[in-house]
Amino acid sequence: MIEEKKQKVYAVIRISITIIVMTILIIIGVKLMPVIASLTTNEGQIAFENKVEQMGIRGPLYILLIQILQMIVAVIPGEPIEMIASVCFGFWGGLILCLVGFFIGSLIIFTIVRKLGMSFIQLFFSKEKIENIKNKKYFKSARKFEAALFIIFIIPGIPKDIFLYVAGLSPVSLKRFLPLATFARLPALIISNFAGSKISEGNIWSAVLLYASTLIFGTSVLYISSKLNKNKQKENIL
Repeated sequence: MIEEKKQKVYAVIRISITIIVMTILIIIGVKLMPVIASLTTNEGQIAFENKVEQMGIRGPLYILLIQILQMIVAVIPGEPIEMIASVCFGFWGGLILCLVGFFIGSLIIFTIVRKLGMSFIQLFFSKEKIENIKNKKYFKSARKFEAALFIIFIIPGIPKDIFLYVAGLSPVSLKRFLPLATFARLPALIISNFAGSKISEGNIWSAVLLYASTLIFGTSVLYISSKLNKNKQKENIL
């Protein structure tokens, strides 16, 4: 009975966080639309570059903090922030900023989960989802779970957030986890940053097409993986 009430509290917290974050994202999205539209003209691109330059060191620090916050508050999508980084600071500048953000964010999450355990993860993910991963055979072995993390992180367009959290409960060490969580995400990050650089050049539809293709690819991988798992479960039952 106590456990049931506890799970209900966690569910309310997750819903509240999601509503708050989505409301903030909608407001930000509405405010950014005119800025993005202005990038289709040379005058708009120059004006935007001037604004970024005027921010000085604050600009990269803001992006870095937002990137880290995105990783900790798992309901915030990461790709738009990665694109904004490259819109503001170019392909390479955005890439480096995001990699630094990945490293710091992963370090914070892993450390907190190691100290607080399930109680922290359940603020963002249901117990069922967490247990589903923990019950996998590969989760018990550090080497196998590292391989699973590498595959999940390297494939663009599939959700990775829950694995960042659950890794703190696994046998994987911090020194092995950080390089995986940072550099294995490069393919997806390169795509997001390339899309952002296209937006900064005014090629908005090229960026939309690239991003949509990535989402379709990631969704297809998830669908095929789900089908294979179901078939395997049926075979085990038989």
